[in-house]
Order: sequence, then structure tokens, then C-alpha cells
Amino acid sequence: MQSILSEHLPRVFSEKLGIELLPIPADGDTADAFHLGFDACYELDLDDQRRLVCVQVKTGERPPDTEQRNQRVRKIQLSNPRAIVLFVAAALSESQRRELRKTCVNYADLEGHIYIWEPGIRIWLEQAAVRKPTKPVRRGGRRPNPFSRRASVVLRALLEAPDRRWGVRELSSETGLSVGYTSDVISELVARKYAASGGEGVSVEDPIRALFDWTRAYRWDQNGIHSFTVAYELDELQSVLDRELARGGIEYALTLLSGVDRVSRHVQHGQTHLYVRPDKLEAALEIVGAKLYGEPAASGGNLHVLDPYYARSAFYGGRRIDNVPVASNVQLFLDLVHYPVRGIEAAAMLLRTSLGRQLHLSREQIRTLITLLGGD
Repeated sequence: MQSILSEHLPRVFSEKLGIELLPIPADGDTADAFHLGFDACYELDLDDQRRLVCVQVKTGERPPDTEQRNQRVRKIQLSNPRAIVLFVAAALSESQRRELRKTCVNYADLEGHIYIWEPGIRIWLEQAAVRKPTKPVRRGGRRPNPFSRRASVVLRALLEAPDRRWGVRELSSETGLSVGYTSDVISELVARKYAASGGEGVSVEDPIRALFDWTRAYRWDQNGIHSFTVAYELDELQSVLDRELARGGIEYALTLLSGVDRVSRHVQHGQTHLYVRPDKLEAALEIVGAKLYGEPAASGGNLHVLDPYYARSAFYGGRRIDNVPVASNVQLFLDLVHYPVRGIEAAAMLLRTSLGRQLHLSREQIRTLITLLGGD
């Protein structure tokens, strides 16, 4: 059965997608893949991209063991970071395909159902008709980038209220975007399978994939960063900072480790990062210097005022915890993932607690996303 499936796989890709899948022998660059137990290897040729595809053929009735699969993915990507792992079966039911997508498993069957969701490649074929794979939206393109400064507030709204079905005009009013542009963003979210749209409105469909792809498009250090050294301990600094910024009428929100501390204290640190709205940034910097006696720090420092990359939406979903303003779970997560000092650890903790509950994520979904991000 394994040889039959692997032999017919190139035909399925050719007939359904017009994509060439070339078999690779078990030697040279693919030796590691076969050593790890993959059943076949191919070269995928798509829009001048050449990617190694490592195939695991379904045996028995049970789906692939997620932990074992994730270990294989990590190991093969050590030697080939762009390798694609593909689960192949003779036929996959609708419920099986849905479950595989939830756990971020690429799959294909001989009936023509194909799902590959990797950086640079987006394929989701559910019908027998040919559908061209969609490529990630690039800046300057006609279709909106859902992670852009302007458009991202729509995805934030969906993630903040995952049970809600939004109408286009409701989302337009909520986000402050025009109805036409909101509709365009929704269409892109649906095309990428982050959201689903029906008669009752639009709602988030795949928060795991949306968050993972977002972490590929954004890093915390894209914010403008103004660092200072101040002579306060962490708790005292928060009290003084809150008092002085309030006197100046300046809205702010904690993020990174100082923000996630308010959700669930987990990581020991001595840093405070806060967002300030761009129109109040200069006033905030003056207060830090004049009232907190902050000394500008070219490197290091313990107080960091951030000029938000997402000027429009960094504050969306913010809340007060113990009367301290904190960025939303989504913004905290996005900031933490690439933060170099135990950031991924704190992001994983946030997923297992507040953010996971907010999005109704299963343990398996949480484990899958943490693994994709390189956490434990």
C-alpha cells in the first residue's frame, strides 16, 4: 500500500494542481529523511521554488501521532529548514481532514484532497476542480495584507471575540475602517482560512494558523524603542510611572514580560516595556526624564517606552489588571514570541492559560503551536 500511494501521489498533484512532484532516491540529501522513517521523498517545483517533500504514508485507522510527527519535523528541518512533511492516505474523510488541519498537519489523499500550509506555500484543495495555490500577500499588492498596520485590527477583533459572528458593517464600525476595505480584509482572511464566512456573519476559523503566520510577519523590535535607566525597583517603578503618566493624561499599556506578569507571573526579570500612543510619545519621554530621572540608555536599561509599530491597533483589546493597563493577550503573545530573554517560554505560558482559554484551544492545539514556534 505504501508504494502504491507514493507512486500515485505525483499524478494527483499534476492532475489536480498542475504541480510537478519529482521522486528523489534514498541517498545524498534525502538520507536523513529515510533514516527518520519517512516512506518517500519528492522535490516540489512551484513558482521557481524547489522544496523537499517528505512523505509519511498512513497505516491503520489512527491518524499520525502528533508528538512523533513533530519530532520528525524538527529533526528533518535541522538539515533542511524548508522541508515539507506530508501525511498521505488513500482517502481521508471530512472529519479526518478537519482534525489534521487543526493540528497543522499537511496532507494529501488519492481522491485529490490536498492541504499544505507552510511559509511561502498555501494550498488547500477540497474539490476535484483545479485550484491554484495562493501565495502569501506581499506589501504593495492589490489584496490587503491581514497583518499590516491598517488591516490587522480586523483579525484582532475576530480573535478578541472568537464566538461572535460579525457583519461587515459591524466590523467596519468596530475597527474604524471603511466598509469596502473591511470587506476586502475579510475576503483575504477567508481565503487564507483564518476566518469563515456564512449567512450569520464572519468569525475566526483557524486561530492557530493565524497566530503562527502572524509571528512570521511581525517582531516586537519593529516597534520604536526608547530605553532608559531609572533608579527604581520593579514594583515601585510601576507605581511612579502610573501616577506620573496619569497626571500627564498619557494612555499606556504594559507589554512583553512586564505585561504578561499581570496575567500570570512566571518569569523573573527586571524590565518594564510599555506602549504609548504616538501622539503622546514626546510627552511621555519628557516625563520619564523629568519626573523619573531616567537616563537614556543606548543599550540595556530597565525602562523601555515603545512607539507602536501597530499605531492603530496595538491598544485594541487592552484591559486593566489590578488597575494597571495591559496590552491584549494577542499583542502580548506576538511581542513575546521573538523576545530574546525567555520570551518563547512566557508566550507558551500565555497560550496555556489566558490566551488559550480566550480562543477555546485544546491542549493538542496549544502543544502544536508551541512546537511550531520552537518551544517545548
